[in-house]
Amino acid sequence: MLKARVQLEDEDLLARCLVGNFFGEDDTPTRNDVRRWAQQTWNGAHGVQVYDMNGILFLFEFQSRKAAEHVLMGDWRRQGSRLKLQWWSPTIKAFPITHEFEWFWIRVLRLPLHLWSRPIMKEIGDRCGG
Repeated sequence: MLKARVQLEDEDLLARCLVGNFFGEDDTPTRNDVRRWAQQTWNGAHGVQVYDMNGILFLFEFQSRKAAEHVLMGDWRRQGSRLKLQWWSPTIKAFPITHEFEWFWIRVLRLPLHLWSRPIMKEIGDRCGG
């Protein structure tokens, strides 16, 4: 398993990003709905960008960390649903933990041709969590 420590500086892009989702809504809003809501609701957060991470989680990119901190301190609701926000981190999953994949692709670069065998491919897959 590969492990890495990431240290973000205040001026780094992801250091000024929040991740959030809405609780209590039957229909998850679209990215455009959330973007429009954020621009209308967060008056002090000009230029906030919204990205759909998986149809449930949204990434909010702010112009500054200070603007993100201001929004994080608030209690925000959209159509009665509470927005749960947290700082972006590398451990935040793009897909919920309950979502399991039956298969996934692994790209292996520069693998010598003589190692192209079922046992080697299985070993690579097993080491990648397969």
